[in-house]
Amino acid sequence: MSTEMPSRAPEENNAKDRVTGISRTGGEEINDSSQISLSEVTLKKCICSRFYLLHVYWSCIVVLRLLYFVGTLNPMLVDVSSKDVNSVRNYTSAFFYIMLSRSAFSLLCGVLLRHQAARHKTDQNTRTYVSRGSSAVLPLVFGSLGAILMSGLVLIPILEVMYATFVATAAMGASGFTLLTSYLVIA
Repeated sequence: MSTEMPSRAPEENNAKDRVTGISRTGGEEINDSSQISLSEVTLKKCICSRFYLLHVYWSCIVVLRLLYFVGTLNPMLVDVSSKDVNSVRNYTSAFFYIMLSRSAFSLLCGVLLRHQAARHKTDQNTRTYVSRGSSAVLPLVFGSLGAILMSGLVLIPILEVMYATFVATAAMGASGFTLLTSYLVIA
């Protein structure tokens, strides 16, 4: 009794696996040039990269700045409004509704990220951390400008300026969280 495998038809020998995109010729496997080798990219390599560490550092700063602002908003509004409870209530409600609009800012950041990723698309085997990070430049600038604008506007003790501060906070938070959730796509 023979234990040899029956040979495949010639069209099956040169078939391409639909799931992995790997071409098979006979018994050996050859990677397509457009596919990234999974052995090259590991979780440890991704986590220890400078790009990832800088991304985590930036994200922590954005999230901490956002949480600090939300935590100190009510006392700041009380001070700026000369302890007018109705003004504090109105501005707190406005902040809530503007923060609900973060989904629009997240959508804008996602569109910018997708546009930049398509613009900087290269061969997967030759992509470097710089070319991978290039797609995140505009959303990073968008979030960083929102953080700088928010930090500057907070220093102005005028109630009407708070609306602009709320919009800048929403933009900063949306871009920060969009980039946090899309890191795996970028890397």
